[in-house]
Amino acid sequence: MSFGISPWPAVRFSVIGDAWRLYKQHWGVWSVTTLIVLVGNLVVTGVVASMLGHGRGVHHGGFRWPVTPVHGVAQYLANFAITGFFLAGMLRMAFNQIRDRAPRVEDLFSIPDSWLDVVLGSVLYGSAIFVGFWFCFIPGLIAAGVFMFTLPLVVDAKLPATGAMIQSWHALKSQWLAATVFHFVLTLLAGVGAILCGIGIIFTAPLYCLSVALLYREFFPGGAIPASKPAKDPFPDI
Repeated sequence: MSFGISPWPAVRFSVIGDAWRLYKQHWGVWSVTTLIVLVGNLVVTGVVASMLGHGRGVHHGGFRWPVTPVHGVAQYLANFAITGFFLAGMLRMAFNQIRDRAPRVEDLFSIPDSWLDVVLGSVLYGSAIFVGFWFCFIPGLIAAGVFMFTLPLVVDAKLPATGAMIQSWHALKSQWLAATVFHFVLTLLAGVGAILCGIGIIFTAPLYCLSVALLYREFFPGGAIPASKPAKDPFPDI
């Protein structure tokens, strides 16, 4: 058995600190955007839940992934599709800021040509987590970690949904434990603001998108930019 050096960078938890610094540069835009996402997600998931006969439905903090399919598979995957659509807009904002372009609230509402892959990728991601939760919960957390680059690869690298999942798996499978812990800790940190009367989440939720985008950029520095062009460092003074 060969134990060669991994071609991928290591999962770096310090990107969460970098994400916080990026958030503070445009905290107003990010907080307003998060509030819009929370309200929009609440309204849309409520409408879909009513259409599926589940009353008001279950809400999971706007951009955060649903945890358990308590209202059935259809509602669970519908929540993933809706959440993924909003999350894709926030990822576009994150990539713009990382590449030294100011994030704009309008980016949240821009509908790219890849919108169908955004929805499909979100559903496939949710399906993988759903299946994982059937096996004593922990495999679901692992799936959430190793496939966390699915949407970034669709949004930024313009990959189809299935190709994005495969690339995310190849990038993180050798670091599945670190990826799982990273994603779990990041999700907790992003949602911790909810304990401050709920409103605090608009200040902590952007950490999720910014951290995943920063880590993705280290694994896929080319992204949608030609590979020969190095990604711009958002912290050139360090």
